[in-house]
Amino acid sequence: MEKFFVFCYFMDFEPARLKTLIPAQIEYWQKNAPANFTGGPFKDRSGGMLSFSATDLDTAMEICKGDPFVKDGLVKEYWVREWLVSHRR
Repeated sequence: MEKFFVFCYFMDFEPARLKTLIPAQIEYWQKNAPANFTGGPFKDRSGGMLSFSATDLDTAMEICKGDPFVKDGLVKEYWVREWLVSHRR
């Protein structure tokens, strides 16, 4: 059964690095995005949040570890949590 997860990450705003990594991150998530994927940056560019479906926490963690921002060290801190969605329209 698919579960819903949230990937929340925090980073320093480094425009030069972001300019080269944003296309790689978009491509990564387009290729690897599980079902129900949605995400984007925080307005102040201090990080971002993505939500998606996966079978379990280990799978969700592996997907997030492959994110180019994480792999390149741009992300200073992140967490992945299962989200129990209780309200939808």
